[in-house]
Amino acid sequence: MSANIVREKGLDLVDKIMTLCSAMEGDPLMPELSRSGLSILSNIHEADRAQSKADLIQKLGNLHSEINKFLFYLGVLNVTKNISEQEFESINTAVTEVSGIITSSIETAKLTDN
Repeated sequence: MSANIVREKGLDLVDKIMTLCSAMEGDPLMPELSRSGLSILSNIHEADRAQSKADLIQKLGNLHSEINKFLFYLGVLNVTKNISEQEFESINTAVTEVSGIITSSIETAKLTDN
Protein backbone atom coordinates (compact mmCIF):
# COMPACT_ATOMS: atom_id res chain seq x y z
CA MET A 1 0.00 0.00 0.00
CA SER A 2 1.29 3.43 -0.82
CA ALA A 3 0.95 4.72 2.72
CA ASN A 4 1.65 8.35 1.89
CA ILE A 5 -1.08 8.53 -0.75
CA VAL A 6 -3.63 6.81 1.48
CA ARG A 7 -2.70 8.98 4.46
CA GLU A 8 -2.93 12.15 2.36
CA LYS A 9 -6.29 11.18 0.88
CA GLY A 10 -7.50 10.13 4.33
CA LEU A 11 -6.58 13.52 5.79
CA ASP A 12 -8.35 15.28 2.92
CA LEU A 13 -11.40 13.10 3.47
CA VAL A 14 -11.52 13.77 7.21
CA ASP A 15 -11.24 17.50 6.54
CA LYS A 16 -14.32 17.28 4.28
CA ILE A 17 -16.17 15.16 6.84
CA MET A 18 -15.42 17.52 9.73
CA THR A 19 -16.50 20.53 7.63
CA LEU A 20 -19.76 18.76 6.82
CA CYS A 21 -20.31 17.72 10.45
CA SER A 22 -19.73 21.29 11.65
CA ALA A 23 -22.49 22.44 9.31
CA MET A 24 -24.80 19.65 10.51
CA GLU A 25 -24.81 20.49 14.20
CA GLY A 26 -28.00 19.12 15.73
CA ASP A 27 -28.59 16.49 13.04
CA PRO A 28 -29.08 13.09 14.72
CA LEU A 29 -26.72 11.39 12.24
CA MET A 30 -23.86 13.85 12.80
CA PRO A 31 -22.25 11.93 15.72
CA GLU A 32 -22.26 8.65 13.77
CA LEU A 33 -20.96 10.29 10.61
CA SER A 34 -18.21 12.03 12.56
CA ARG A 35 -17.26 8.87 14.48
CA SER A 36 -17.13 6.64 11.41
CA GLY A 37 -15.27 9.30 9.41
CA LEU A 38 -12.59 9.67 12.08
CA SER A 39 -12.40 5.90 12.35
CA ILE A 40 -11.37 5.76 8.70
CA LEU A 41 -8.33 7.91 9.45
CA SER A 42 -7.58 5.96 12.62
CA ASN A 43 -7.65 2.69 10.69
CA ILE A 44 -5.34 4.14 8.02
CA HIS A 45 -2.94 4.97 10.84
CA GLU A 46 -3.22 1.42 12.22
CA ALA A 47 -2.67 -0.18 8.80
CA ASP A 48 0.47 1.93 8.41
CA ARG A 49 1.87 0.18 11.47
CA ALA A 50 1.07 -3.40 10.51
CA GLN A 51 3.61 -5.91 11.82
CA SER A 52 3.18 -8.51 9.08
CA LYS A 53 1.38 -9.11 5.81
CA ALA A 54 -1.40 -10.95 7.64
CA ASP A 55 -1.70 -8.05 10.09
CA LEU A 56 -1.82 -5.59 7.18
CA ILE A 57 -4.59 -7.54 5.45
CA GLN A 58 -6.57 -7.69 8.71
CA LYS A 59 -6.18 -3.95 9.34
CA LEU A 60 -7.05 -3.06 5.76
CA GLY A 61 -10.14 -5.24 6.10
CA ASN A 62 -11.13 -3.30 9.23
CA LEU A 63 -10.57 -0.07 7.33
CA HIS A 64 -12.78 -1.30 4.51
CA SER A 65 -15.54 -2.10 7.01
CA GLU A 66 -15.36 1.42 8.43
CA ILE A 67 -15.54 2.88 4.93
CA ASN A 68 -18.68 0.83 4.25
CA LYS A 69 -20.26 2.01 7.52
CA PHE A 70 -19.46 5.61 6.65
CA LEU A 71 -20.94 5.20 3.17
CA PHE A 72 -24.13 3.88 4.75
CA TYR A 73 -24.52 7.03 6.90
CA LEU A 74 -23.62 9.26 3.97
CA GLY A 75 -26.23 7.51 1.83
CA VAL A 76 -28.89 8.05 4.49
CA LEU A 77 -28.04 11.74 4.59
CA ASN A 78 -28.30 11.92 0.82
CA VAL A 79 -31.64 10.08 0.64
CA THR A 80 -33.14 12.26 3.38
CA LYS A 81 -31.79 15.38 1.64
CA ASN A 82 -29.92 16.47 4.76
CA ILE A 83 -26.88 17.35 2.63
CA SER A 84 -26.59 19.02 -0.74
CA GLU A 85 -25.91 16.97 -3.84
CA GLN A 86 -22.56 18.78 -4.18
CA GLU A 87 -21.52 17.84 -0.62
CA PHE A 88 -22.60 14.25 -1.19
CA GLU A 89 -20.72 13.95 -4.49
CA SER A 90 -17.55 15.51 -3.10
CA ILE A 91 -17.36 13.25 -0.07
CA ASN A 92 -18.61 10.15 -1.88
CA THR A 93 -15.94 10.58 -4.55
CA ALA A 94 -13.20 10.95 -1.93
CA VAL A 95 -14.39 7.90 0.03
CA THR A 96 -14.76 5.80 -3.12
CA GLU A 97 -11.22 6.71 -4.14
CA VAL A 98 -9.79 5.67 -0.76
CA SER A 99 -11.89 2.48 -0.87
CA GLY A 100 -10.50 1.59 -4.30
CA ILE A 101 -6.93 2.05 -3.10
CA ILE A 102 -7.62 -0.11 -0.04
CA THR A 103 -9.27 -2.86 -2.11
CA SER A 104 -6.32 -2.87 -4.48
CA SER A 105 -3.89 -2.95 -1.56
CA ILE A 106 -5.66 -5.94 -0.02
CA GLU A 107 -5.60 -7.83 -3.33
CA THR A 108 -1.92 -7.00 -3.87
CA ALA A 109 -0.97 -8.07 -0.33
CA LYS A 110 -2.78 -11.38 -0.80
CA LEU A 111 -0.98 -12.07 -4.09
CA THR A 112 2.56 -11.15 -3.08
CA ASP A 113 5.03 -13.46 -1.39
CA ASN A 114 6.05 -12.90 2.20
